[in-house]
Amino acid sequence: MASDTITKVLIALTGVIHLLIGISQLVQKGFSFLDFSLLLNGIGFLGLLLAIYFGFLPGTFGERIREMKWLLLVYTLITIIAYFAVWGMDGFTSPVGLLTKAIEVGIVILVFMDLRNPSSGS
Repeated sequence: MASDTITKVLIALTGVIHLLIGISQLVQKGFSFLDFSLLLNGIGFLGLLLAIYFGFLPGTFGERIREMKWLLLVYTLITIIAYFAVWGMDGFTSPVGLLTKAIEVGIVILVFMDLRNPSSGS
């Protein structure tokens, strides 16, 4: 399904963006909770990508793809809300931040559509 491919690409993009920004900020400025959170958020997105779409779920979790997709949806929404909670109106001045949020909105829409589709097999 084409939407699965698009979803995978969007998840990978947001995961890599968060990882790269988190790592670069940690290297440049040293440890800060915010930068470490970016790094962990990227790892979370990539972990969910591997778990849901590439079968890296151990044991009975492999039978819970639908629940994992709901987790991805909620995780993505929390990421979007956290961005604006931390940055407020300044969040609208970052092109990379806004691009990442647009990608995340795309993830939310595609995953939600997939979950609503009874024939998706999820």
